[in-house]
Amino acid sequence: MLKLYAEFLDGTQEYVVVQTLSLAFRKDKEFHAWLTTTHPDARQPEGESPLRPADPPRPAPAIAAPRAATPLAPDPRGERPRP
Repeated sequence: MLKLYAEFLDGTQEYVVVQTLSLAFRKDKEFHAWLTTTHPDARQPEGESPLRPADPPRPAPAIAAPRAATPLAPDPRGERPRP
């Protein structure tokens, strides 16, 4: 999955791992509490990632245009389609 997600993002596997860990480190309140009491000198300022991203961020992928509505095939049981 890591390889496929990196391909989807058009990035490297390292980039995906670094960004995922950075997000986990920022969001994990228990980790921050533990880090503050156990390693007070290692705590990073708010908003600063403890890891440097391997790749620069890339623009978000363009969203594909929605498909044209296609008529529903008739239900062989004779039921009407639900909205």
